[in-house]
Amino acid sequence: MHAETRDFICSECPKTFTRARTLRDHIQTVHGDKSVKDYKCGECDFASHSRHSLSNHVQNKHREEKKYLCTLCDFAAKYPGNLQVHTNSVHAQKRDFKCDKCEWAFTRKSVLDDHVRTVHGDKSIKDLKCKDCWYATHSRHALKEHRKQHHAPKRFVCATCDFRTAVKRTFKNHLRCRGHESAVGEVV
Repeated sequence: MHAETRDFICSECPKTFTRARTLRDHIQTVHGDKSVKDYKCGECDFASHSRHSLSNHVQNKHREEKKYLCTLCDFAAKYPGNLQVHTNSVHAQKRDFKCDKCEWAFTRKSVLDDHVRTVHGDKSIKDLKCKDCWYATHSRHALKEHRKQHHAPKRFVCATCDFRTAVKRTFKNHLRCRGHESAVGEVV
């Protein structure tokens, strides 16, 4: 048996890897833009910024037997730890992630990170960029909304005029404001 050499070095941190693919996954997962979710589940609407996260999702949600059942809703988990995280964040609203700049607390670190970035961060630094156009923002939520509005398939089509949109609330607003409610339209 021979030891594999760790020739692939992360340019962002001191980690090293034996394979280029593992290094690429690490960079995208740890250092990449987590608001851009290129890896999409083929069985539900889940999307992720990393191949590893998508693989975990498919394994946990669609492939393995989920024997740990929530007693308060229809959630099921493969591992007891996943059920505990679900219970704490959804039902107990256990807020262990506290903001050190204000009194807010959150159920998940990712939500705290977004809060710090959007509420306390420098809003003039627009370092989250749309992969399809020039748009840039400081807010993950704003980038997600931009991508939904401008780059998602325009599934909602008005039956009265040629208006179409990807956003359901925009479609409903169009129908109400234009008086097109009687001709409901369709979802393509």
